[in-house]
Amino acid sequence: MNVNLKLRSDYGLLTEKTHALCVAVVESLKRCKRGFITQNEQLLKQTIEYENRVDQLEIEVRKSCEQILLRWQPVSKGLRFILANLSVASNLEKIGDLIEETAKIAQKHLLEEYILPTVDFEKLFDLILVAFNYSISSFLHNQQSGKLAFLETIEDISNLGDKISLTLNKSLKNYPDYVEQIVDLVLISKNLKLTCELILHIVSLSSYKEYGFFDEE
Repeated sequence: MNVNLKLRSDYGLLTEKTHALCVAVVESLKRCKRGFITQNEQLLKQTIEYENRVDQLEIEVRKSCEQILLRWQPVSKGLRFILANLSVASNLEKIGDLIEETAKIAQKHLLEEYILPTVDFEKLFDLILVAFNYSISSFLHNQQSGKLAFLETIEDISNLGDKISLTLNKSLKNYPDYVEQIVDLVLISKNLKLTCELILHIVSLSSYKEYGFFDEE
């Protein structure tokens, strides 16, 4: 195998590892959503335990990047490719942490009914999953089609997140005995908003990886 083929093989392996990490985080987010909405103790427990898998995959991506840097000392686009994968892996690990924290918060309220319908939370999870899937396709496959729909989804996430926060804040007066649950639901909403911010950064890294600049749109 010549040098170029070996280099492409190493890059291909790194892409596979990043893809595996993306898939793991998406599955964790789906599991957390189902566990939270249905108050399913087993699903929430699985979500928390699965974070170890996410952490391990993040380590594998980082090690693969380090090996390529040491072996090939890439420059220009090759170096951007490595740095972008490192940054994406870091963002995905942070999303994994937010998912784990959300599952732990939800565990605290398994034995009590939610004071408000969870339909808006379910919709917020679904919108984030749509945005997440776009960010993965954008980074791994340089997909640019659907950018307008993605930005509209981000706006919908922001608006729905604000609506949820406003509703919960108003509920503090009406449900004084459920202050802890309301505060925890606000924290879950905050975690989902932070997840959205990390997803946006992954999309901007797609532009950096390919063209050397961050898309701040």
